[in-house]
Amino acid sequence: MSGRDLDSIGSGSPSGGGLTLRTWTWIVIGLSALAFVSVSLTGIAALILAYLKRPEARGTIEETHLTYMIRTFWISLGVSLVAGVLLVVGVGIVLFMGLAVWQLYRIIRAIVLLSDNRPIPDPTSWF
Repeated sequence: MSGRDLDSIGSGSPSGGGLTLRTWTWIVIGLSALAFVSVSLTGIAALILAYLKRPEARGTIEETHLTYMIRTFWISLGVSLVAGVLLVVGVGIVLFMGLAVWQLYRIIRAIVLLSDNRPIPDPTSWF
């Protein structure tokens, strides 16, 4: 079955503004990637879009990706707060570097799996 065939099984149906859930998922991942490279507020926009579109995506490949990106945001925020406090004792920089590698891994993984029309196997996992 091709990617087009899987799109027609529900995840490719237009969702608000004529965009498909697949397109909205790409937008969420793209905004998350942009937030990573520019340290901007686009991560918050990605979070809001993911929360808005996830109910429409129930039972689809896109739902796993949206859940994965939501968890990436919240875990990143939590670790950033802890790392910020620990900067005082010098440990925070190590946490920030580890967080950057972890975020990059999750963004690349989401891109690769969505490109292959595959779900995130366990979207609530740490990796």
